[in-house]
Amino acid sequence: MFTANRIEHTSDATKAAILQFGGPLGLFTNNEMRQLFGFAPAQGGERTVESLNFVDVNIKNDYQLNMSKAGKQPDKSKDENNPNDPNDPDGTGGVNLAKE
Repeated sequence: MFTANRIEHTSDATKAAILQFGGPLGLFTNNEMRQLFGFAPAQGGERTVESLNFVDVNIKNDYQLNMSKAGKQPDKSKDENNPNDPNDPDGTGGVNLAKE
């Protein structure tokens, strides 16, 4: 069971740094993260969220080789900073650059 007593008296910056690195690893539930900042538990907050940027080291070589053989590349047409995006004809990513 998680207890925040070891880090509850640290600064908010320290808590944020801990969560920035530990959150994507699935070390904390959403409610545990909220608890560190004094927020009430949220409905459904007992779940953990992990980054999809991590891979099982036992399968990474096979995964990379299979992706390479298939010739798969990321779909850059969905990249928000892609100047060739047909959904963003002015290339601003939806940002209004006009000065008022």
